[in-house]
Amino acid sequence: MFVNFFWGTSMKKTRKKQSTPTIINVLVQAVNDMSSKLHRVHKDVEKNSKDINDLKLQVSFSKGAVKVLLWLAGTITTAIAIFQWIGTK
Repeated sequence: MFVNFFWGTSMKKTRKKQSTPTIINVLVQAVNDMSSKLHRVHKDVEKNSKDINDLKLQVSFSKGAVKVLLWLAGTITTAIAIFQWIGTK
C-alpha cells in the first residue's frame, strides 16, 4: 500500500508452494521425531520410578534402624539406672 506507492513494488516475498509429497515427508519426519522423544521420556520416567522406589526402601530401612537404636538406648539406660538403684541400697 504505502510501500507500493513510493517504491512501486510489494515488500511481500512470494514463496514457492511445496508439493504434497514433500509436506507429507516433513510431517512423517516430525511424527517420528516426536515418537523418539516420547520414547526417551518414557525411559526416563521408568528410571525415575525405580529410583523413587529405591529411595522409599532406604527410608524405611533408616526408620527401622532409628527405632532399633532408640530401643537399645532405652534398654541400656534402663539397665544402668537399675544397677545404680540397686547399688545405692
